[in-house]
Amino acid sequence: MAIKTYTGKLYSLLNSCVPDDERIEKRLLAEKLFDSAYYAELSECDVFGTLFDEYFSKEKILALPYEKYEDIERSAELIPVMAERLINAISYGNGWALTEADKPDFYNPESIKRLMKKLDFSDVYLNDTNITAENFMNIFSADKSDKNGYYCIKRTVSEVAYNEAW
Repeated sequence: MAIKTYTGKLYSLLNSCVPDDERIEKRLLAEKLFDSAYYAELSECDVFGTLFDEYFSKEKILALPYEKYEDIERSAELIPVMAERLINAISYGNGWALTEADKPDFYNPESIKRLMKKLDFSDVYLNDTNITAENFMNIFSADKSDKNGYYCIKRTVSEVAYNEAW
């Protein structure tokens, strides 16, 4: 991918002159990420908006260790899809089954993939929940059996139909 920003072009030139400097290589990788379509999509992802500054702002990315840069672009590619699927699972899937242990590491694409594999839509539920798209990460610590704080309680479609019929 061709780097478009002047800063990125400068670091690309510096990297050619001093190829073994980890600081220059790290900044070059960061500039490639900031210029990528995945990063642009993630920055515009409405449901991830509140978490973007916490995890993917330029300052946060530049503060990460060099070793994390290999996975960051792949993570940025997966997060919008994961967030949308998670929000749907909270309302209509198995969001009620998620625990704190399922919470993804946003810098690790394998962690994100593990969560996505756990999201199940084979049975349709109309879960009773007060978790919205704006606070979807609360599902990992939500109450799954009682309406205390944030909650997500499993209800099958037949239970809903039965309750509404009476």
